[in-house]
Amino acid sequence: WFSIKAGKKYNSIALIAGGKHLQSDTYSTIGLVIGLLLLYYTGIEWIDSALALIFGSIIILSGISILKKTVAGLLDKADDKTLNDMAESINKHRQPDWIDIHNTKIIKYGSYLYIDCDLTLPFYYNLTEGHQACENLKKTLTTNFSPQIQISIHSDPCRMAHCKHCEIADCHFRKSPFSELEKITLSNMTQNDEEKNEN
Repeated sequence: WFSIKAGKKYNSIALIAGGKHLQSDTYSTIGLVIGLLLLYYTGIEWIDSALALIFGSIIILSGISILKKTVAGLLDKADDKTLNDMAESINKHRQPDWIDIHNTKIIKYGSYLYIDCDLTLPFYYNLTEGHQACENLKKTLTTNFSPQIQISIHSDPCRMAHCKHCEIADCHFRKSPFSELEKITLSNMTQNDEEKNEN
């Protein structure tokens, strides 16, 4: 239990696998003792086989679950839970000039996360303002999402299509009135530039 807890805390599949292995040994021992006691007191021989099947199935399912997570990590499969947690953190602490976030990629390396994303900002921002907005997003993610991240942000200029979702009230270049804020979701956060332009 302690090994699994530490593994989840530090995102270590090795600690989790070690803990699951120890748990499966414990389950096997419990099953064996229960089976022997029931066999001794009842004389029903098939009870031992039934318990062996039950506890064996638990061990197999546990092993398959760990194997799936390990293979997903090796193949850089998208971690939907991590991306959803990140989107939730951004929405909670969102600033008005973060018009859109897309093209997001996350790579796990041990307990560290390497994040790459595109941030849409007002097209009239100068280099200093654009840099500050990116730094604000970095600070928000490290403070409220995970301190163990390295993040690279590419800034994109807004287009007319963004006006209806932009919260900046004093924009002198607005082409259409504000309608509603576009929530950052797993779906739109992972769209690439081509997909965003199609929508």
